[in-house]
Amino acid sequence: MDGIDFTNLVGLVSRYCTKVWLTRLIAQGLVEAGDVDGAVKVVSAFPDAAWRLELLSELSLFLADTDDCKSALRVLMDVKDNDIVLDILLDTYCVDKGFEEALESFGINGERVGRAVKESGNCRLLNWLYFLAKAGRADEALKAAREFEESHYRSEGLMKVAVALAERGNERYKEVLNEALDAADGLCSADFDDVVASAVVELASVGRGELAHELAGNIVDDYVFVSALIDGLPCLEGTLLGNTVDEILEVADELYEEDYVEVLIKLFFAVLDLPELNKPLLDRIVKRVYFEPTRSLLQIGYASRLLENNDEGFKDLYREGMNNLRRLTGKQRFIIARALVPNMVQRFTADLIKFINEIPDVREQAYLLREISISKNVMGEYEDALKIARSINVQDERAAALYSIVDNLSEKDFERALNIANEIPDRNWRERGFSLLFANALSREEFREDLFKNVLAGLAKRDEGDALHILEPMVGSLAKKGRRELEDVVNLVSKLDYLKPLKRVLTFLVAGDAEGALKVAREESFGLAKILALSAIVVKTSHAKGSSPRKILDEARREVKKLENRYEQSFALTMIAFASAVTMQVKDAFEIIINEVPWEYHQPSLFEFLVRLPVAGRVDDLVKLVQNLDRQLGHPIILQTLAYTYIGGYMKELEKMLDPLISFDPFILSHAISFFAIRGEPELIQILIEKQKDDKSLSFSTSGLAYSLRGKAEQARRAFEKAFEELSKIPKDDTRRSYALHSIIMCMLASADESNVELGKKFLQGDELELLSEFFKASKHASEGRMKETQTILRSIEDKHPVLSTLPSMAIVAGRMKGKNSLTLLKDALEMKKAKELSTLELSAVFVQFIVAGGDPKIAVETIEKNWIECEDILFQTAAYFATMKNLEKFQSLTENMNPYNREAIIRRTAALMSYREPEEIAQLLKNLPVHTKDIILGRITEESLRRGRIEDALTTASKIVEKENYIHALSDMFLTLTEKLARE
Repeated sequence: MDGIDFTNLVGLVSRYCTKVWLTRLIAQGLVEAGDVDGAVKVVSAFPDAAWRLELLSELSLFLADTDDCKSALRVLMDVKDNDIVLDILLDTYCVDKGFEEALESFGINGERVGRAVKESGNCRLLNWLYFLAKAGRADEALKAAREFEESHYRSEGLMKVAVALAERGNERYKEVLNEALDAADGLCSADFDDVVASAVVELASVGRGELAHELAGNIVDDYVFVSALIDGLPCLEGTLLGNTVDEILEVADELYEEDYVEVLIKLFFAVLDLPELNKPLLDRIVKRVYFEPTRSLLQIGYASRLLENNDEGFKDLYREGMNNLRRLTGKQRFIIARALVPNMVQRFTADLIKFINEIPDVREQAYLLREISISKNVMGEYEDALKIARSINVQDERAAALYSIVDNLSEKDFERALNIANEIPDRNWRERGFSLLFANALSREEFREDLFKNVLAGLAKRDEGDALHILEPMVGSLAKKGRRELEDVVNLVSKLDYLKPLKRVLTFLVAGDAEGALKVAREESFGLAKILALSAIVVKTSHAKGSSPRKILDEARREVKKLENRYEQSFALTMIAFASAVTMQVKDAFEIIINEVPWEYHQPSLFEFLVRLPVAGRVDDLVKLVQNLDRQLGHPIILQTLAYTYIGGYMKELEKMLDPLISFDPFILSHAISFFAIRGEPELIQILIEKQKDDKSLSFSTSGLAYSLRGKAEQARRAFEKAFEELSKIPKDDTRRSYALHSIIMCMLASADESNVELGKKFLQGDELELLSEFFKASKHASEGRMKETQTILRSIEDKHPVLSTLPSMAIVAGRMKGKNSLTLLKDALEMKKAKELSTLELSAVFVQFIVAGGDPKIAVETIEKNWIECEDILFQTAAYFATMKNLEKFQSLTENMNPYNREAIIRRTAALMSYREPEEIAQLLKNLPVHTKDIILGRITEESLRRGRIEDALTTASKIVEKENYIHALSDMFLTLTEKLARE
């Protein structure tokens, strides 16, 4: 294969998505040809470090699937000093087959595993303790497990060691198991059950069924208990199997109805799939199912298994089940038919097809017939599969069924497969079939130039995503054989790029040339890109004389029917709906979302559609639509809409929608104030406060703090005065007063303005004034480094006010101390106030105040990660504050000190918040992040770049997004953002 420089070939492609696709296929082709070193060389040349690691791990998995464990491990040797390899290795079969070699090759020991678990927060890595113990290194594994301070890690680690010892027949497992249960006692009941349930299944899988059953008795929750036993059933036999099923049935009686049905179905199929047909157990389960059509569905599955065993008892079961199911109509019939397809045997096929043909929806019929055809094909019943495929009336479903037959026949009867491929009615499926046939011919050393040229010619002007999918088998085969024709394929795919025509469309639209944009959209764009472009053009031309928005949108809707990917369909229809809302009837647009978007994408599409209506000037329409939604769904939509409208700078629309939305949901106002308070927007908070009818003291104190942090002392003072005025309206014996007072004190203390004490004297007296004064004294002592005096005051406050509400103020004092002493003060405060009783939101507020006051973010992170299982949520709320306040120095300091697992999660979750304001700065955070997280952040930067009118930057950023779904999302967001701007012109 010296004739082709594969690395240079990959370099010809600019789009990261295509570059990754090509590298992956070439590497796999080279591996199949026996050139593992060549495959590693191609992957190692990839320009992005995160994707290099991702592709290497995929290559290792591919080798493991071919049972070449030696090469699979060798591929990962270059990253053996990076603890991420511990996670990648667990995905391969190599560890199970040769765990001792893996342990030795990668230098895996208890100390390294313990460190990796702590640093990454990845419990999955505890599996290495199982392998260490299985390799006879139980003491080492036990030492690592016992050194975890967190009960969750310690108990689960000990469980892994106990399972390995039990598998080896070492009686020492008993003491370790008891130690693990003792450690798990420190967990909440849900976590305790999860740890034990995992060990139950693992013990059953290593042949210790009796022990697994005994351990399951420790599980508290009935649902978790029966689920663990069901998962372990395949490993049980004899009397133990029967007794376990009876116990599951007995406990299931105590479950809620929905859980009861779910458990019986899961139990039934677990028993049905056992190697030996166990009629007594199946009979007992079916008799317990009182709900139709579930009972009938199980009866037919049971009848199919009886028929396979030549048991005549199948007849009555089948007859009774089908008679009951025939009473079903509409959607219920479709759902049941879909469940029946994988459990239907040859003898029942005619009945099932008749049952399906009575479903009124033609597309549902077609989908089910396709599934039956594919099932027949997999079983080698080609004639039946072909007959059913040809009977399907919907073109794309018939095409998918015929392609499946081509795939299966291609290695058995090439010429017949070729003839069937020519029958495929859909162009994409047909060319996919030709590509597959070409690959199979090449594997037999037969180069079919006719097929090769046919596929390439057909893809010369095609949708990028479709083309890559069609070419996959060709690329792998050409790489494997080292054929020069691979260069022709690469030249083709390097020209297929959504962004090239979209760039021209964007340029024309921004320049006001809608006619030029329409010409490019129709002649150069394909698939989703064409739909996005057409929809944007509709908005641009909506006010022009002689424009025909409905005609162009109808054209776009016809294009949607050509899309196979349901994710693409959802974004295409959301874009069309938004364009329709802007140019025609919002009600009609709403119907597109409800009736045409694939059901699994309804909610995200609805969110995307509704939150953008106000920025397009459709506030009244938004209010009407939201008021017709279920309140549970409407609440988050309203908050997101307020946020999106505010972030976009559309203040008139925001004020216009507030009153009607507040009347729809009275809780919205308080949530909105909290939402914008942490973003330091006092002017907006003032607008929201004016809408409040009840106690406003909390809101005014929050506003005062926001003004203080922005250096506006006079405005802050006025806000605090208003907070005190509101406080004076609350009777002293009202419990609300104490909470409001502590909130005001905390905000005034955080402002670091000692004149606030004088302000307090105007409104407070007695214990309340003393509390304010004492906190300011403690703060002054802390800022001057006087530890003893600070502690004395804080303990005095604790004695007089033993309530959680003083904790944020104590955190502020701790933050002012600086250094190690600040940690001591923080720990004292958290212990005094029993902080574990607080919610994640309340805890995050405590740590925000600590850092704002000058506390070290590293101390905050270590304290959170060490003491709270829900640390990710606390860290997110804390980091989000600094992200939205544009304090990137604090944000980066926080994330740099998090363990890798939390760091990735927090950066991913805050990316959207940051990108609206700081797209350039957030790009700095991309180094060493996992690829999926990178994609999401790049998508947010893409959208914001376009919002600021930087088309070139937006397109360049989008070209670096790899995963198809993230790329589609980014393109759609770009055009939705563009249509917002066009709608307001």
